Amino acid sequence: MRLKKTLSTLIIIILLQTLIFNLVPVRAQDNFTFVNSVWGSPSSPQKVYPGSSDVNLILFFRNDLGQDLASVYITLYLPDGIESYDGKNNITSRAFVQEDNSIRYRIGSGEIFQANFILNILDDVEPKEYNCTALLEYSYINPYTVGKENVTVWFTISSFPTYSFNFIESYWTTSTGYRVNGSSGARNLNLNLVLKNLGEDSITSVSAKLYFGNNFYPQTSTSNVNNVGKNELFTLTFSQISIPITTGPGKYVLNLELNCTFRGYGNAVSIQSYTMQVTVDVVTPSSPNFRLVKVSWRNYEKAYPGARAIFLDATVQNFGEYVISESYIRLYLPKGFTDTFGKNIINTTSSTTIGYGEFATYSIGPIYVGSNVAPGIYYGNATVKCVGSRDSSQLLLQQNVTIPIIVSRYTPNIDVSSIEWLYGGQPAVALPGSQNIQLSITLVNRGEESLSGLSASPTLPSGFKLLGENVFSGAVPSGASFTISFYLNISQEVKPDNYIIPVALTFNLNPTSSNTIVSSGIMVPVWVDDPKNFDSEVKLVNVFWGTYGNPITVYPGSKFAPLTVEVANVGLYTVHGLHLKIYTPDSFEIIVGQVDFSASLPAGGFSTSTFYLNVKFDASPKKYNITLQEHYFISLYGAQISRTKNLTVEVTVFEHTVKQPYVKIISCGWGNGYPVYPGTENATFNVIISNQAPYSISGIYATLKPPKVFSESGFEGLKAYVSGPLAPWQTTTLSFKLNVGSNTLPKDYSANLTIEYTLLSGGNNVRVKEESILQIKVNVLNPPEHVYSSWIRYSPGPGNKGALLLLVFRNSEVPLMRGAYVAVTLPKGFKSTVTGS
Repeated sequence: MRLKKTLSTLIIIILLQTLIFNLVPVRAQDNFTFVNSVWGSPSSPQKVYPGSSDVNLILFFRNDLGQDLASVYITLYLPDGIESYDGKNNITSRAFVQEDNSIRYRIGSGEIFQANFILNILDDVEPKEYNCTALLEYSYINPYTVGKENVTVWFTISSFPTYSFNFIESYWTTSTGYRVNGSSGARNLNLNLVLKNLGEDSITSVSAKLYFGNNFYPQTSTSNVNNVGKNELFTLTFSQISIPITTGPGKYVLNLELNCTFRGYGNAVSIQSYTMQVTVDVVTPSSPNFRLVKVSWRNYEKAYPGARAIFLDATVQNFGEYVISESYIRLYLPKGFTDTFGKNIINTTSSTTIGYGEFATYSIGPIYVGSNVAPGIYYGNATVKCVGSRDSSQLLLQQNVTIPIIVSRYTPNIDVSSIEWLYGGQPAVALPGSQNIQLSITLVNRGEESLSGLSASPTLPSGFKLLGENVFSGAVPSGASFTISFYLNISQEVKPDNYIIPVALTFNLNPTSSNTIVSSGIMVPVWVDDPKNFDSEVKLVNVFWGTYGNPITVYPGSKFAPLTVEVANVGLYTVHGLHLKIYTPDSFEIIVGQVDFSASLPAGGFSTSTFYLNVKFDASPKKYNITLQEHYFISLYGAQISRTKNLTVEVTVFEHTVKQPYVKIISCGWGNGYPVYPGTENATFNVIISNQAPYSISGIYATLKPPKVFSESGFEGLKAYVSGPLAPWQTTTLSFKLNVGSNTLPKDYSANLTIEYTLLSGGNNVRVKEESILQIKVNVLNPPEHVYSSWIRYSPGPGNKGALLLLVFRNSEVPLMRGAYVAVTLPKGFKSTVTGS
């Protein structure tokens, strides 16, 4: 039994040494020998890198002690940058022997045992081989002994792998991977780049950025691929790439930037960039594989020389691999055939979708066939460019097709049936100045073929202007009649006369003529009538001062006096734009000199308007002749016939019963009727005035200019203002403040009174100035009259004292006296007991 167990142990030791350690030299150290270090597990060794975390370091030792060990604990002292899983610089683990799926801690003599250490490698650790000390603490039982021993161990921190790549090929596919040729105009394609990983290790993920430049859209694109093995081919797919139409066929060298992410044991991450160039092919567009099935003229059986704006229908069938849409056809026409602009190249487009095996018709035109093109078969070369769709990708496809063009063979006769003038759909005559008058011509088709697409071009005499035309637009069978109408303006300068108008006709043969243009000509006689034969008289019915319901009397000086005029249309036609302009003698001023009446005055109608005049003050009251100039026009058959006439009317300016000056002085005198004496100050002088004008007055401003013996008292004492208005025959009082000089002689003095006022005669009214002379009286100041004098109580004798003397005076002239003062001169022998003098 013991032999069997020993043999099993030896076999396990030999297997471990053979499978794991035979490439590592063994270094002998006393009782224990360090055998090797492994990262990860013995069955799957790993490399660790800067930044690896929670990585398992396995150290292998051999028991050279010659004793079976009961237990071994190993403390590993770590170098800088390497830590235990819990961040320390040392870590302890119990050693064990691995046996199949179990472990044992008893270690026999000569056995290889191991210990696991969970470590963190910091990011800034330098990749290299590291040596450190391992302290082995052991014990054995027979006899029980405990020991320690330091052993030097080593392990390796690896550098991250480097990468390089080899470009294998590039190719284009649709969005679902169908391989196609990338050509100009392609949209939403996938560009696939096949590369080979020539790096030192596999790649966890590759993030690629391709720089397309201006020749592709978008200018940059990205792609990602995961888990690329060493020396393995991988494909980067860049989706939704478009090739602009401006990008021509050729090889394009693009810059490819690869960001390689390597994720190693312990979740160590390294990102490395690699830049390389790749080649992308752009080729000429592929063919849609159309087959031409049928060619014919649209809606016509034949086309003739001279045909215009005709369309050629070409039917094709799709035998290609794409669904076709948005087709562009360029047809190179034979000599003698042109497009609308005279070029021999014509382009057309179609949005028809054409699936595999389906038919579609392209309409090519408009095509113009030269009139000198001989009947026959001609060939045009067409280039068809279209969009081919597959999945969600689109490519521009191109195919050249030869198209036959057939030109067939054609002889013309048109008579004038009737000619008439129309206005507003009714028969009319043409007049100088007629506007939008219609010349209607009825023609008959005497030819063999039906006509369509008629156009008419008149050659008009001087003074005629073509506004438009109305030509029959339908088909005209042989023998049928049709009408063409010209809408004309006839100048006022055109003389009444007979005129000949040549008319050139151009039309198409229809329906089998393919728009063949035919020309013919006719001569159309017309008559322009004399406008003097047409008029409508406007007469003056009534003229009066004032307005309806409010007639007035006008005097010299009247302002803004209304003059109402009433007219009547006694003619046959409606009068338009009637207005009168007034011309007056010099005694009037025109305020509103031109008036308008009703915009349209029908025959028999009346209308009223009002002029406004000022009558000058110096105008003589009498009858005046006033000229009214009448302007109007009548609108007849599109012509405006203008008329101007002069009418003379008589108006009266009346004489007012009262003449200037209108402001009369009723009375004047000193305030309150008091007399005024020399030396009086601040005396009030009142003037009562009356308005005797036929109008109210306002803004009355009076200035008094007295002789020099009087002076002004206070501010503006010689001026007075009454705002008014003052109605006719109404009075008001003007007050002035005067000082009378003390040396003034008592008598009557003459003073000038100037009165300015506004005469409210209407409109802007009139400012009037009048002057008057009035009298200012200065009274004589006489002293009080002595009545009598006497002694009071007794008659004094010589030597008496304190006697009272009474003096009595009488004021017989001054209305009111205040502060009377009496000075008495006593005879010799008398003295005042108050003053002693």
